[in-house]
Amino acid sequence: MWAIAAPAFAASIAALAICSGVFGKSGCFFAVSPDPVTAQDTNTLLFIFFIENILYSMKMILKTEKVIKEYTDYNNHLNVAYYVRIFDIAADIMLDNFNMGGESAKANEKTTFVAEMYTTYNQEVRLGEEVETHLTYVDHDKKRIHYRLSMFHKEKKYLAATNEVLSLYVDLASRKVSEFDSDRINLMNSFIKKNSSIFNIDKLIFSNKLKKS
Repeated sequence: MWAIAAPAFAASIAALAICSGVFGKSGCFFAVSPDPVTAQDTNTLLFIFFIENILYSMKMILKTEKVIKEYTDYNNHLNVAYYVRIFDIAADIMLDNFNMGGESAKANEKTTFVAEMYTTYNQEVRLGEEVETHLTYVDHDKKRIHYRLSMFHKEKKYLAATNEVLSLYVDLASRKVSEFDSDRINLMNSFIKKNSSIFNIDKLIFSNKLKKS
């Protein structure tokens, strides 16, 4: 099962803080300013870091994994292929909770096939370091599930990578795309309704692929 690291109401606190007057001339997000740095600016920066920590703690953690030697390459950091592997293992935890993961494939011959994937590599992770994979967005239509995962350095909390995926629901007997049955639709809808306040919809690239009608 996944774990929510903080209550969903933190989202409203963060949203209020991000767009409040404390940010002054920079608007809703902090920006570089030519004006001299003042004590108020310093306090604002500290406040931003505090809010970022709140946002980090709001994430839904699917899995924590340590970078082992086999995952690294000649650059002595996590190889690009293993970022995707770590994301994929974490995604299976989410899919299992929707009854469309490995057990469903074996028992019901219903599963998901990845149709499109978009991965960003934001900051390197080294041998021996631990990363957390967080679910930051999920949605669906009749035949597709769309989700985004984010990988954070466990100790330093920085964003290491993101992984956005569009998958198709497939009947393994016919090897054709199928519609979700009502039980799985209800599981996904219930989960989305309960957790949508912590989802991050910024810069999603596959949203327009879903056919909601």
